[in-house]
Amino acid sequence: MTEKKNKRRDPFARSDFEGKDPLDLIPVAKKAQRDRTWEKKNKAYSYRIPARLTEEAIEVRESILSIAAFNEYGEQRMDRTTADDVAKNLLDFALKQAQKENLTFQPTRAGKMKLQWEEVEQSWDSPIILKKIPPKKNKQKAKQIVVSYRWGQEFHAQIEGLAGAVREVEYREDGNIKNDPHRFSVSPGEVVVRLLQRALKVYINRKMRLTSHPKTVAQKVTGWASE
Repeated sequence: MTEKKNKRRDPFARSDFEGKDPLDLIPVAKKAQRDRTWEKKNKAYSYRIPARLTEEAIEVRESILSIAAFNEYGEQRMDRTTADDVAKNLLDFALKQAQKENLTFQPTRAGKMKLQWEEVEQSWDSPIILKKIPPKKNKQKAKQIVVSYRWGQEFHAQIEGLAGAVREVEYREDGNIKNDPHRFSVSPGEVVVRLLQRALKVYINRKMRLTSHPKTVAQKVTGWASE
């Protein structure tokens, strides 16, 4: 009786596998494409902040981040409240107050004073002591920052309305809006900073509070109420 030998087949003995490393034949997982549906529906609106307001804008931004992380009692929020949620509610409050007060923004340009002279007949003041002027240093130009929040087209339109458009918007060939810093009487970025500053002051003085309500499966800041 002939003895049958067990033979094992080599899965890589096929001609199309010749000269290839078995590891190269293992399919590599492809990076999943991020779903941008929510971002498209909830567009972020960006505003260039005048250099002179850089520090104030940073303070506003940090205050909003703090409120998103902690409630009015200093307790860490255990919900999914974001900076966008806080900024949207603060702006909503500030815009309603602006409408009540008929608030308007006017350009604040520092004009040069016209210098003249006149003789003084008699003066009892002490002589003027001229101060020495320190040598000029190479001062770096303040970096312009941009703030961005998702608060909807309606709020964005109201901000531009308060800024006072002096000419129509112009578009580039690709369909995007041309950057025109002189299209408004007042920079929309300045309007944003001033409105948020007003709302933050009211919130800090506890004359307005942010309210949370369940939304889908989580709880987050969804409104505000006057105290």
